[in-house]
Amino acid sequence: MKAIALVVASGLVGCALTSNAPPVALLFFSPEPPASASETHRPAEAGLALRLGRLESGAHLRNRILVRRTPVEVAAYEDRRWTEYPEAYVRRAVAHALFEERALVPVVAGAAPTLDLELVAFEEVRRGDGSSARIELRYALCGERQVLASGVVVAERRAAAEPFEAIVVAMGAALAAAAAELAEVVVARLAATE
Repeated sequence: MKAIALVVASGLVGCALTSNAPPVALLFFSPEPPASASETHRPAEAGLALRLGRLESGAHLRNRILVRRTPVEVAAYEDRRWTEYPEAYVRRAVAHALFEERALVPVVAGAAPTLDLELVAFEEVRRGDGSSARIELRYALCGERQVLASGVVVAERRAAAEPFEAIVVAMGAALAAAAAELAEVVVARLAATE
């Protein structure tokens, strides 16, 4: 009897594997704008030093592109992916805002305040009047003995049009806005502790 069940079960698996269903064609997107060689840099923020620490995110924030349909429902596109995990985009954007735009001194060893991040949302948000891109970051700026600052940064940018590429562009704008806002908070707090 067990042999018959195995034959039947393996036959069902074989049917699913040899069906004529077309494969899903995956599309890959990147919210980062192309690198520009003409970027201007601000002068150094009086030698302020910072270590960019951990960046964590939930397991649902991988390379599948998410869409929030209601305040409590998040789904993923079956055929659309980010070229990298959203954490990589956030880390690069925050590092750029802190160390290139505001010219903080990056620290890799020794005593320095550390900025730890948690990526909470990296998603398209659908509403009756259109779609927007939303990024939410929790942060903690820690000194040697205490938390110097903590909070949440949320950036949302509306998509200019209906094609999905508009959502990707809006995500890039939201990413830049979140990184810039976070950098302003960090620089202000570090300057106040000097």
